[in-house]
Amino acid sequence: MKIKEIRDNSEVYSTKLSDSCRQLCFAGIAIVWIFKVGTDTAGITYDGKLIYPLGAFALALLMEIAQYTYGTFAWKSLGDSMDKEKLAEKAVKSNINCITYLFFKGKVFFVICGYLIILFNIGSQI
Repeated sequence: MKIKEIRDNSEVYSTKLSDSCRQLCFAGIAIVWIFKVGTDTAGITYDGKLIYPLGAFALALLMEIAQYTYGTFAWKSLGDSMDKEKLAEKAVKSNINCITYLFFKGKVFFVICGYLIILFNIGSQI
């Protein structure tokens, strides 16, 4: 398998994972909101502990914004320097995406944490 195919596959999966995380964040926020304002929540009551998953989902969304903001500026900066130097091609260090990848991992981590807290909260009330 060629490196380009491997990178293309990685990009497809990371894009899908980002989309899924974003949707799960919004769904998790809705779940907390339903427990907060709902009158018929199948016997599961809102308690102050649900502020933690809400915070985790907010942090995940902030991580996503940071991921795309950093990536945009890093690649734009590289492109601008290539334009300035009138280069058509340039060897790029592999660490250009390190910070972006850390934000990506953080986003996934906070989504998982948010749902685990919700599940434990629901489980403790059943």
